[in-house]
Amino acid sequence: MNCADSRSMPATVRVMKSYRVAYADPLKLVAGERVQLAHEDQQWAGWIWCKARGGQTGWAPKQIFLPAEEGQFLVGEDYDATELDVEANEMVDVVFELNGWAWCRAEGRGSGWVPKEHLSSNSVARP
Repeated sequence: MNCADSRSMPATVRVMKSYRVAYADPLKLVAGERVQLAHEDQQWAGWIWCKARGGQTGWAPKQIFLPAEEGQFLVGEDYDATELDVEANEMVDVVFELNGWAWCRAEGRGSGWVPKEHLSSNSVARP
């Protein structure tokens, strides 16, 4: 994602509190797609509930939306709402951060969003 605070090298951090995926069917948007926006999340500023043309719904960062015709918004870049299950004391690589969440990679398990409040703010060296 271009709107994110990208890092040239991912920072390795320790998970301070386990997190479980909240949405099993994550929203995936493609640049140029038109969506309808509903409301901004009360807990996580900057995240908007949206509905894609195919009917799929989910949270996406408001930074990726551009105004289109009335009631519609254009997706400015590809977006994947996949979340990542993590365990306390696990090490993950933070690729970028956005609106209180971090896109993380877990060795051997893929990538996804984790709330930053579940992660240490200090980088650590991998063992």
